[in-house]
Amino acid sequence: DYIEEYKKNYRLNYTILRFGSLYGQRSNDTNGVRKILKSAIINDKISYDGSKKAVREYIHVSDAAKACVYILRKKYENKYITVTGKKKIKITAFLKNLSKMLKISKKIEYLKKKDTGHYTVTPFTYKPKKGKKFVFKSTLSFYDELKKLIYEIKKN
Repeated sequence: DYIEEYKKNYRLNYTILRFGSLYGQRSNDTNGVRKILKSAIINDKISYDGSKKAVREYIHVSDAAKACVYILRKKYENKYITVTGKKKIKITAFLKNLSKMLKISKKIEYLKKKDTGHYTVTPFTYKPKKGKKFVFKSTLSFYDELKKLIYEIKKN
């Protein structure tokens, strides 16, 4: 609201960016994917705080950065943009693949914790200002990039 008022009063252009589920190397310990990976590596078991029904459109941080540069174009001025990856990935598929990659045979735990402010399938369940979805067509493989992140976590 403040930004829109500045636009009205001072003709200051803006672009509000929202992001899907980011992942990638050099992410910090608050990143959702890193938390899952680090916990799995340390505890030799995979647990997920949320619902089995969760679906995400993961986007690598380098793709998100490229998308941000692209979104600097005039056609995105004064808009709300949600930047996501191209492919929807079910959390169950992600965690099953992760258990294979890490050779963890224990059953995956779904803790179903209620995280206020977070979503199960789409970030559009809360009602912010109407935005436009920007899907970045990545050339990066989600699981190949996960392997790099796993290597980084294990190394540290």
